[in-house]
Amino acid sequence: MMLTEIFGIWAALCVAIGAGYRRTAPAISLAIVGSLIGAVAGFLIGNAGGPAGVPAYTAVGASAGLVATGLIAVRVAPAHPPASSLHRAAVAALIAAPFAAGALVLLLQSACPLYLGGKKSGFCNFQDQDQLGGWVSGVVAAFLFDALFVSIVFFVSSRQAERERTRAMVT
Repeated sequence: MMLTEIFGIWAALCVAIGAGYRRTAPAISLAIVGSLIGAVAGFLIGNAGGPAGVPAYTAVGASAGLVATGLIAVRVAPAHPPASSLHRAAVAALIAAPFAAGALVLLLQSACPLYLGGKKSGFCNFQDQDQLGGWVSGVVAAFLFDALFVSIVFFVSSRQAERERTRAMVT
């Protein structure tokens, strides 16, 4: 599997999750859109200096977009009931993250075999870093950070939805 296919799968999952929660947790949907925009910006910035390290720039851009948009979206796009589904989504994201990170490591290492170098390595160039990890470990660390942040946004959205439900019952 190539890096572009891995990115395509990630982007498709982002779109599916964002679409699935657009009514109950709009902050998640907006944060994911921010992540996609950040990933594209990171790719463009990283690729401006040549292909080496582009996956790491893309991952950092995705994380920056996710966090920046997510922090704003939680304030301006509150969640709606049911809160329990949002709470379950937060827990599911936390549980799935380590397994998804393991799968990501395997996918990245199959797309970019270790000890690959030279001009023909393209985006898989490890930039003369430790080739037993190189940028792959940074991309996976960013992914785990993103999963934790998404879980936090789900938990915050769950609290917002519960407060909205409580207010609706009182009035």
